[in-house]
Amino acid sequence: EPVPVFRAFLRIGVALNNLSHRVEVRESVVSDVAAQPVEMRVPDRGIWGTASVGGLNVDPAVKSNTYTVHSTTEVVDDVV
Repeated sequence: EPVPVFRAFLRIGVALNNLSHRVEVRESVVSDVAAQPVEMRVPDRGIWGTASVGGLNVDPAVKSNTYTVHSTTEVVDDVV
């Protein structure tokens, strides 16, 4: 999970469900190509799930500022 606030919630959920020994929360973005830079746009309000690569999923109807998170890609087969 590349977005720090979402990653924090995810880590808390993993810990509260006693799954820390089974789940590794990573800061990368899953892709079919590894080691590529990715720019995520994250809204300050509205539906948090609309954080997206390049802001493509940010709802323009919700008046909100966005901030940028930079990450890199990973391929699942390279990690598992």
